[in-house]
Amino acid sequence: MTHAVRIHEPGGPEKLVWEAVDVPAPGKGEVQLEHKAVGLNYIDVYHRTGLYPLPALPTAIGLEACGVVTALGDGVSDLAVGDRVAYASPPLGAYAEMRNIPAERVVKLPDSIDDKTAAGMMLQGMTVEYLLRRTFKVEAGQTILVHAAAGGVGLMMCQWAKHLGVTIIGTVGSEEKAALAQGLSRLDAALAEAQTMIDELNQRESKARRAAKKTQGAKALSSGDQPALPLGGEGELAIAGAVGVPWADVVRALDFPRDEQ
Repeated sequence: MTHAVRIHEPGGPEKLVWEAVDVPAPGKGEVQLEHKAVGLNYIDVYHRTGLYPLPALPTAIGLEACGVVTALGDGVSDLAVGDRVAYASPPLGAYAEMRNIPAERVVKLPDSIDDKTAAGMMLQGMTVEYLLRRTFKVEAGQTILVHAAAGGVGLMMCQWAKHLGVTIIGTVGSEEKAALAQGLSRLDAALAEAQTMIDELNQRESKARRAAKKTQGAKALSSGDQPALPLGGEGELAIAGAVGVPWADVVRALDFPRDEQ
């Protein structure tokens, strides 16, 4: 018998229940994991509250964790008992001491990555990868604007982009966050106010291509009636995350005349 944090009905944090559960032997194509660290993400709150309806209740929640393989199901040949692995994907159930999960959903970890780092980096890392390498494949010499540059995704994105040779303008919410982002990511500019951001962008390049990443709130998208993303006719905006975002304001902020020249 092991334990998991489960919910029997949607609601507030009080709906999270620590209870005993049975974990069967892993099925075909599955591995059984003993979790060492579990990642916490905003999507977990959406599952708990019912904003994202769950297929069945009661259920454990959580999508990200690091653990050690304790058993293999039939057909699993590329993993071994004792392997350290991490994951950040369905099915739900990361808030648990032990669980079964499809082997194809986990990745082996090198010894250089500790358990807590592994459990906290997977979802953020995959978000950064698709934004920088697939949504808009940034290249050396380009300039990107990163909102919430001192957040988890923002810090990882800025460091990755700097490694690629990209000029980075980051927005932050305070001087402390600016210092954090500058220290870890070596930003080319760290801005706290939307209007300052507009002025900086206009000064640096009026028509350059810009990939912009959005992780929190709509205020950074506009300053009064003026959009804070003067993309011109060649810019590109990528939005990731929905924490506290009033989407009507986001749409309004993006509805502005384009430079036709």
